[in-house]
Amino acid sequence: MSYKLSLLKDDVQVKMVYLSLCPKSVAEIPKQPNNRMISDVQLAVFANFLGVSLFLLVVLYHYIAANYSKS
Repeated sequence: MSYKLSLLKDDVQVKMVYLSLCPKSVAEIPKQPNNRMISDVQLAVFANFLGVSLFLLVVLYHYIAANYSKS
Protein backbone atom coordinates (compact mmCIF):
# COMPACT_ATOMS: atom_id res chain seq x y z
CA MET A 1 0.00 0.00 0.00
CA SER A 2 1.59 3.18 -1.10
CA TYR A 3 -0.03 6.56 -0.72
CA LYS A 4 1.11 9.39 -2.91
CA LEU A 5 0.53 12.86 -1.54
CA SER A 6 0.42 15.67 -4.03
CA LEU A 7 0.14 19.16 -2.65
CA LEU A 8 -2.27 21.52 -4.29
CA LYS A 9 -2.52 25.24 -3.75
CA ASP A 10 -5.48 24.92 -1.39
CA ASP A 11 -4.25 21.66 0.24
CA VAL A 12 -7.60 19.93 -0.33
CA GLN A 13 -6.27 16.66 -1.67
CA VAL A 14 -3.91 16.16 1.27
CA LYS A 15 -6.77 16.66 3.73
CA MET A 16 -8.94 14.17 1.84
CA VAL A 17 -6.18 11.53 1.85
CA TYR A 18 -5.53 12.15 5.55
CA LEU A 19 -9.20 11.75 6.45
CA SER A 20 -9.49 8.61 4.36
CA LEU A 21 -6.49 7.07 6.15
CA CYS A 22 -7.82 7.84 9.63
CA PRO A 23 -10.35 5.38 11.05
CA LYS A 24 -12.38 8.26 12.49
CA SER A 25 -12.00 11.93 11.99
CA VAL A 26 -10.74 13.93 14.91
CA ALA A 27 -14.14 15.51 15.47
CA GLU A 28 -15.83 12.12 15.88
CA ILE A 29 -13.53 10.87 18.66
CA PRO A 30 -15.34 11.32 22.00
CA LYS A 31 -13.37 13.09 24.69
CA GLN A 32 -13.26 11.02 27.86
CA PRO A 33 -12.44 12.61 31.21
CA ASN A 34 -9.13 11.65 32.72
CA ASN A 35 -10.03 10.47 36.21
CA ARG A 36 -6.53 9.28 37.07
CA MET A 37 -5.20 12.74 37.88
CA ILE A 38 -5.60 14.06 41.42
CA SER A 39 -7.17 17.44 42.02
CA ASP A 40 -5.44 20.49 43.50
CA VAL A 41 -7.31 20.07 46.78
CA GLN A 42 -6.23 16.43 47.12
CA LEU A 43 -2.63 17.42 46.42
CA ALA A 44 -2.77 20.18 49.05
CA VAL A 45 -4.24 17.84 51.68
CA PHE A 46 -1.57 15.22 50.94
CA ALA A 47 1.24 17.80 51.11
CA ASN A 48 -0.05 19.20 54.41
CA PHE A 49 -0.45 15.72 55.90
CA LEU A 50 3.08 14.80 54.82
CA GLY A 51 4.52 18.02 56.25
CA VAL A 52 2.78 17.62 59.62
CA SER A 53 3.84 13.96 59.82
CA LEU A 54 7.49 14.79 59.15
CA PHE A 55 7.41 17.62 61.67
CA LEU A 56 6.00 15.30 64.35
CA LEU A 57 8.67 12.70 63.56
CA VAL A 58 11.40 15.32 64.04
CA VAL A 59 9.88 16.42 67.37
CA LEU A 60 9.63 12.79 68.51
CA TYR A 61 13.25 12.16 67.51
CA HIS A 62 14.47 15.18 69.49
CA TYR A 63 12.38 14.18 72.51
CA ILE A 64 13.84 10.65 72.48
CA ALA A 65 17.41 11.90 71.86
CA ALA A 66 17.19 14.48 74.68
CA ASN A 67 15.82 12.01 77.24
CA TYR A 68 18.12 9.12 76.37
CA SER A 69 20.20 8.08 79.34
CA LYS A 70 23.09 5.66 79.19
CA SER A 71 23.02 3.17 82.05
